Amino acid sequence: MAMTWQELLQRLDEQRQQLEKFDQVETRILATLDFHAFFATLLAQIEGVFGIPLVWCVLRQDSTPQQLLAELPPPEGSAWAQRLVLADSCLLDQLLPPAAAVVLADRGLERYRPLLPTGVPLPGSLALAPIRLDGVLVGLLALADNDPARFAPELDPQLLDRLALKISLCLSNVTAHERLRQQARRDPLTGLLNRRALDMALEQEFQRASRYHTVLTLVFVDLNDFKQVNDRYGHSCGDALLQWVAQVLRDCSRQSDYVGRYAGDEFLLLLPQTSRSQAFGLMQRAEARLRQNPLRLAGTELAASFSFGLADGPSPAIATAADLLRLADADQYRCKQAYHGRASLPSADQGPSLCM
Repeated sequence: MAMTWQELLQRLDEQRQQLEKFDQVETRILATLDFHAFFATLLAQIEGVFGIPLVWCVLRQDSTPQQLLAELPPPEGSAWAQRLVLADSCLLDQLLPPAAAVVLADRGLERYRPLLPTGVPLPGSLALAPIRLDGVLVGLLALADNDPARFAPELDPQLLDRLALKISLCLSNVTAHERLRQQARRDPLTGLLNRRALDMALEQEFQRASRYHTVLTLVFVDLNDFKQVNDRYGHSCGDALLQWVAQVLRDCSRQSDYVGRYAGDEFLLLLPQTSRSQAFGLMQRAEARLRQNPLRLAGTELAASFSFGLADGPSPAIATAADLLRLADADQYRCKQAYHGRASLPSADQGPSLCM
């Protein structure tokens, strides 16, 4: 049955309103240049502008956006990360083939349950819009409603497909920006955080620990006899040894810890919600790993050992992040003196740490 002019005009006006809403979302997400702002803005805009009860993102595990996000702790008070679902690559390819367009579904939704945020019941209907980076599927924009008719398969997904394309283009820009920003935070030799990034993280985590009355432990690490390695084997071997120590420190730490190269052969480990004794145990594990697995280069074994100092706070004696760093450095210096035989080794219970 043909539409009347009045019905046609009404349909065109509805399409115009939809396009205006999509343009509003596009304008907001185009203005963001970091991951957390990008995803938080995207979800809030779609949820608010279109009145959709539930909007979330699915990211492919080990994709570039997921890896970059893992290195960027969300801002304090940010809740969007609770609406981020990490999906296994095989599962994602099974549910949404790489070349697939937008999926609309109002039945057989049980198969999509692994893509839902934790604790969310099956909706009446959902839409899955593919997000691609350089042509590769890296995730989904997911929308759901209790109304089965909201995302019924017979509906035209053209506008949602257009939005997914815009999101993919914006994500490409944000990813490029975040890569550059990450490079500015990293030590080029070891890949660990550099001094500037460590100083910023230390200030941020100290303020967080002060606000929530949690413990923060800082470990100051200095390699023993590193100059002798450079003098005897050359700086290329010294660089390889620094990279090996960096890898061991990273492997022994948690994802929530900060591990960085502070200067030369000095490293810092910033351990949120970690007691002094727990930090001491971490360093013992790192020492054991280095002792049991010396670096082998051109038939030569290079043994590595380190001295380290600990400081934990906040406390009456440690009122600032600078205090924490100063006391950890002083503790490390005492440890280094003990290593060279100029002082006796204190026990772990007394505060200063062992030299490894």
